[in-house]
Amino acid sequence: MRKPRDSSRGSLSLTPHFEPYIAPGVVGRVLRWSAVPSAHLKHPRDVLVWLPPDYASAPDRRYPVLYLQDGQNKFDPATSFAGEDWQVDNTAMRLIERGEIEPFIMVAIYNSPDRMHEYNPMDRGSDYGRFIVEELRPVIDREFRTRGERSNAAMGSSLGALISLALLMEHPSHFFGAACLSPALWILWRMGGPNTWLRRHAIPPQPMRLYLDHGSVSHEARIGSHIKAVMSYMREHGVPKTALHYLKAEGGDHNERSWRARAEHPLRYLFGKT
Repeated sequence: MRKPRDSSRGSLSLTPHFEPYIAPGVVGRVLRWSAVPSAHLKHPRDVLVWLPPDYASAPDRRYPVLYLQDGQNKFDPATSFAGEDWQVDNTAMRLIERGEIEPFIMVAIYNSPDRMHEYNPMDRGSDYGRFIVEELRPVIDREFRTRGERSNAAMGSSLGALISLALLMEHPSHFFGAACLSPALWILWRMGGPNTWLRRHAIPPQPMRLYLDHGSVSHEARIGSHIKAVMSYMREHGVPKTALHYLKAEGGDHNERSWRARAEHPLRYLFGKT
């Protein structure tokens, strides 16, 4: 049985120490904050911050922020699962330089040995959410030129997608959007299914953006029915079509390579200029 967390513990006042993160294949300016502690989570974790290409040359500009789960898998194949990273730094750089999306900051949060619990909204997901909104985000907003307020989005895959959806639903004053690639919505059937879980939350205010996708290979295809249940619930509760985006990726599987291949779609949807 899980030991109750001491409710008297407050959020840590974090003092960051960012160092340049340089590795083969990593594109753009990336900073690492190592072993970030939390009053809400057991394990410290590294956090990477990717800055857009005009960050130094446009000192008066402020940026939206994308918080990525499983952050070790996003930029560097040397730290990524099975040696396959998303190359989301390359994709973001290309789309920004082409003028197809607006520049934004990425905050890639490494997972921990408690990933299965922290990314589960029915387990320690609420603690993970508090770590982001009460401890990490204030530092990011203080140390970097963010837009603040509700200018943040979350992105992840599998369990990382599930907790990204939870961040949008449970912290709508902090997040305007979520990109959920191959979301592990099956976990929500433990409490009756996605709709039962969604009914516990208010629909986030507009404008909002919710991106949901899955592949067509292996068990990926079965995710489609769960996603459609979420989409139907949102539409029935007044969410406009423009606030929802669904993609079935033909040939897509449940791995980093497949998520890398379609990472541009959520970036375009969340930060596109049209």
